[in-house]
Amino acid sequence: KFISDYRWDDSLMLAEAKGMISDLVEEENGMLTVDESGIPKKGKESVGVAQQYCGNTGKLDNCQVGVFVGYTSEIGYGLIDRGLYMHKSWFEEDYRERREKCKVPEELEFKTKNQIALELLQQNLDSGQFQAGWVGFDAGFGSDHNFRDAIDLLDVNYLGGIKSNTLVWLNRPEVRIPTYSGKGRPAVKPQVLEGEPAAVSVSEIANDPDLAWEVAVLAEGAKGPVIARLCFIRVVEHRDGLPGKDLWLVIRKDAGGKLRYAFSNAPADIPKKQLIRAMTMRWPIEQCFEDGKKYLGMDHYEHRGWTAWHRHMTYVILALLFLLRLRLAFKKNSLH
Repeated sequence: KFISDYRWDDSLMLAEAKGMISDLVEEENGMLTVDESGIPKKGKESVGVAQQYCGNTGKLDNCQVGVFVGYTSEIGYGLIDRGLYMHKSWFEEDYRERREKCKVPEELEFKTKNQIALELLQQNLDSGQFQAGWVGFDAGFGSDHNFRDAIDLLDVNYLGGIKSNTLVWLNRPEVRIPTYSGKGRPAVKPQVLEGEPAAVSVSEIANDPDLAWEVAVLAEGAKGPVIARLCFIRVVEHRDGLPGKDLWLVIRKDAGGKLRYAFSNAPADIPKKQLIRAMTMRWPIEQCFEDGKKYLGMDHYEHRGWTAWHRHMTYVILALLFLLRLRLAFKKNSLH
């Protein structure tokens, strides 16, 4: 009842937590990270639950999905915000009674996970509590060029995962300029000129034996340093058959040979060490999820309502703050 029904303002508690996290780890060139986390559920009455992809199980599952924001600096890291993704089915008329039982705000409208992430990022940047030179996100967000365009408008560098079949050009191709009819309508649409090289997938680029790889230590794990080979290439994104923006393509090859890909809008002349630093700052939000679910009961609750879900996750953020203070007190910062 305390979590679900009692009248207390969890937004004030979250604001206090953010202030404490900011005082501990904020720095000028920090990174805001955004990621989703799924929590499997057996029933159908928990707010937002639906058959959808669940990262926790790695498949389509009956689950709730939350969108979370983390903050990382050289000093430490933690979760700072949360928002529940409401599956589109919950806005159908058949769900009216469930929405009322779960105390879903009447004014709530459907938002994609990417829209929720952008709102949370904007709010935390506007708050002034977390200086950030970077925003990090995985391929679930990074494969949406509209999402990346929106991050561009926030005036920060981003490092965002992309899928292995993402197409790029290694050099900007020439494009035929559209011609217009007398009525002002394009008679010929813009298109890449014949004879220009075709766009290639980032996985094809990764298989080039002549790539120049750099070895970097990305983190100090429980079993020793996490070492990866990295490659940084300037590319032109493929957008609806036409060349888009000039970006950094970052290819990461783990010790086991697994490849990961990311785009960055960082300037062409950015020092490579800053891109490597950004790579080290992207992963801590995943560590927050692991710690939260393994030690802090992030996925262990029985309440079903909208308010209760957000209050529970606020307590998880507070518990992670407690662990952050312990790490700093005992100088156990996993970034180093």
